[in-house]
Amino acid sequence: MGFAIPTFDQFAFREQTEQALRQLWFGGRQIWWHSYWDLQVSGLANLPTSGPMLLCSNHTSHLDAPAILAALPGKIALQTATAAARDVFGARIKRTVSRITTNALCVERRGDFAGGLRVLENVLRAGRPLILFPEGRRSQDGGLLPFKCGAAMLAIRTGAPLIPIHITGLHESMPRGQHLPLPSDVSVRFARPIDVTKYQEAIESGETERRDAYERVTEELREGIDRLSD
Repeated sequence: MGFAIPTFDQFAFREQTEQALRQLWFGGRQIWWHSYWDLQVSGLANLPTSGPMLLCSNHTSHLDAPAILAALPGKIALQTATAAARDVFGARIKRTVSRITTNALCVERRGDFAGGLRVLENVLRAGRPLILFPEGRRSQDGGLLPFKCGAAMLAIRTGAPLIPIHITGLHESMPRGQHLPLPSDVSVRFARPIDVTKYQEAIESGETERRDAYERVTEELREGIDRLSD
């Protein structure tokens, strides 16, 4: 008579450990964000209470995604994933830390763009929020860089609303090239969602080419983020 040897599921153990660490990290987020950075949040009433949404912000610091997550209600924040560049966060230690702190999904900025887009699309189709930076990289001077169309493509393909967000203060705290953050007054502002239904209908009716719709949504998103900076 044989005995079954229990197997150790390393992947499940890692997932459970990271989830526990993530909940611990999120549990203390209000302490350091309000004491060290004096985080101010406005516009939360503009957010859907649940479901998929694309949280799109200006990008000047590695702290941008953590700031957005700190500004969100806890229930939404724990469900939110963050699109991260594999060439920046692909190393094992960085990847693990970013998964715990921002639930990062590392995707290729070059090469397999379609594959990366499918990974992010799956998050939205699962009914979860996603943080995405339309500029694709951090600004060096704090101003907006040209926007890429990835956010618009995901919104039109999934129907998820786009939420324009503007962050101030983190460029002064931890700009590109700096490794240790300085104390700073930080604000995170949320605008009203951009509903892409009219663009989807225009594409389906043949009134608008898909590429034109992507460009128009991208411009509307850029204007929404830019208005928040005033």
